Amino acid sequence: MHRKSQNRSAPRESRSQEPKKTKKPELKGAFSLLLPKIQDAIRCDGYEEPTPIQEQCIPVLLEGSDLIGTAQTGTGKTAAFALPLLQKLSNYYEKPKKHYPRALILAPTRELADQISTNIKGYRRYLHLKHTVVFGGVNQYHQVKTLNQGVDILVATPGRLLDLHQQGFVKFDEVETFILDEVDRMLDMGFIPDIKRVLSKLPEKRQTLFFSATMAPQMERLARTM
Repeated sequence: MHRKSQNRSAPRESRSQEPKKTKKPELKGAFSLLLPKIQDAIRCDGYEEPTPIQEQCIPVLLEGSDLIGTAQTGTGKTAAFALPLLQKLSNYYEKPKKHYPRALILAPTRELADQISTNIKGYRRYLHLKHTVVFGGVNQYHQVKTLNQGVDILVATPGRLLDLHQQGFVKFDEVETFILDEVDRMLDMGFIPDIKRVLSKLPEKRQTLFFSATMAPQMERLARTM
């Protein structure tokens, strides 16, 4: 008995389909002035167009100028100062030194400092920069451990910052950019003497940024001394 031969066609080679390259959305306004890696980080957060304060601040800060700004929480203020700061540090990158941050950001509360730190973490996701946050109310062990490894950006509340400075874990000699956020709340919470102590220890040659929701006469006087 003969078996009928079955004509089986050879299996077709499956063609590997190359993934379609999606065009990156073009960023508008001041965002277009930023480094490609910073732009990619912004896109990851879903932003394409800067808010008014970002549009006003980013070009000025990229030029290295000092700035006094009034802005409410929720206006995109953190990105307004953090994005140009990251660009500045990336353009002149140096390996972070133990205890010597290049940028210092002061915030009145633990919650705000932590929020700023979280935002910076997202913005620097494609960069080789390091940052950390320090505040009171918790054991300082892990904060000191990170400072011993070296950071480019230090976000801090005034009390814990001065404590760590007094212990020798934070030194201000190489701070290039100093940022004060929500100065009106610092005034209400009695932090102005601490701010003046920090200012007295910073290098004279630095970029200084001052943000407040309101501008009371006492804050104007403080801003002029900076």
